[in-house]
Amino acid sequence: MGLVLALISAARASDDWQYWNQLAFKHEFNDKVALDIASEQKWQDDAEDFFLYNVFIVPTAKLTEDVSLGAGYRRERREEDDSWTTENRLLFPLTVGWTVKAWLLQLRTQLEYRDLEDDQDRWRIRERILLKRPIQVGDLTMTPFISGEVFYDFTVEQVNQNRIAVGLSLPLRKDTTWTVFYMNRAERCDDWSTANVLGTEVAFKF
Repeated sequence: MGLVLALISAARASDDWQYWNQLAFKHEFNDKVALDIASEQKWQDDAEDFFLYNVFIVPTAKLTEDVSLGAGYRRERREEDDSWTTENRLLFPLTVGWTVKAWLLQLRTQLEYRDLEDDQDRWRIRERILLKRPIQVGDLTMTPFISGEVFYDFTVEQVNQNRIAVGLSLPLRKDTTWTVFYMNRAERCDDWSTANVLGTEVAFKF
């Protein structure tokens, strides 16, 4: 209840409403190696201004039953001041997960090298914690979740972004999942600004 009230309070204080959408594909070569490919699109200014899109590819390998390691690449285009800039990003995610009585707790540490067009190159680290649990409603299995993520930029030596999200994933068919979420995102340039994000994702396994 306290988290819900905190999210409502954050939403009222936020500067903008945004809409994010992602189309994701996952292929498992075997029980150890998988490949994730996805594309993301974002709108800002009350979801009226299309300002960002990206595509990324991340192969991952299971080191143990609960630990996986990946190395991938993201290409991102962002509109700023009526011009588009490009960022090339290397991703190194390390994910650890535990399952206890149907609850899944997952910790992901992702190191990123950011090749920015109009700025010096940067390293940053993202720490995300995710908690989810499948719930059976008749013949339907849906999975509510909550997550929190903190971004630390080594160039400026400070936390400059954090995200809190709640959402729900639903199976559309055997190998297709639809997810909807609300996120409160806080970002710091000189001062902190916040945004409400409504997001969707369609994910396919093939």
